[in-house]
Amino acid sequence: MLWLYNKGFSCTGLDCAPALAELARQHTGLPVIEADFESFDFSGLKEDALLMVGALVHVPHEKFKTVFKNILQALKVQGTILITLKKGQGTEIRSDGREFYLWQKDDLSQIFGDFSLVCLEYFEQESKIRSSDTWMSFVLQRKNPHRQED
Repeated sequence: MLWLYNKGFSCTGLDCAPALAELARQHTGLPVIEADFESFDFSGLKEDALLMVGALVHVPHEKFKTVFKNILQALKVQGTILITLKKGQGTEIRSDGREFYLWQKDDLSQIFGDFSLVCLEYFEQESKIRSSDTWMSFVLQRKNPHRQED
């Protein structure tokens, strides 16, 4: 967030953990909303871009579309999204009890298409923390509703 701000972007963070939200505020001096993706009302925001790096990795598969739809309310018509999720099948439970939901590219591509999002760029990257983890990154943009399709 601070890196983006220092590059001239206006930034607002969101975290459901009060301690992490406060840490982000102290480190950046920027606003951080304390809320969760499922219940927060995103309709009052109109952002040029959404950056969700690992942000939805704990959202269960069966809730993903509902949560993602809620978040999309914050995106302007021609807005851009960067979202990263872990590649794999099913779930992974870490020794600390955290559950990670794993995805296949085709499944996510279908969901994004259902929301009229076009994938501008896709890449995979091995985790710097755990070499057994692969992160999928999607740069998405809403289809232009005013452009006529060929």
